[in-house]
Amino acid sequence: LGDVLLLQIARQWLQNSEDDGGWSRALRDPHIHRALAAIHSDPAHPWTVNELAALAHLGRSRFTELFIELTGRSPLAYVIGRRLDAAADLLAAGHTVAETARAVGYASESGFARAFRRRHGHPPGRARG
Repeated sequence: LGDVLLLQIARQWLQNSEDDGGWSRALRDPHIHRALAAIHSDPAHPWTVNELAALAHLGRSRFTELFIELTGRSPLAYVIGRRLDAAADLLAAGHTVAETARAVGYASESGFARAFRRRHGHPPGRARG
């Protein structure tokens, strides 16, 4: 499971290399690494900054500051991006839009479709394999 998690994090980093805010440092940082591992292991979880900060053993402000410094994004922006990238993988594997929306933590198919379009530039139906 650890290998799969590391591959997912590396894949995310490579897909967003133009936004590299210090990914290798983020992966080596024990605090931020814990949060990244949690996000990648369960992207559908309704993560909050407080919950991620607690996992990282940091206060909310310090966690947010360090996360942005090392990844170039806020924790919740990262969570949303991870969910929508996981959704693209599920859709490419042939899952329906409704299944995918639920699987990545969206209660509303229409809300999911809007977020997916913002992230990927096309509706989720076009990503189906």
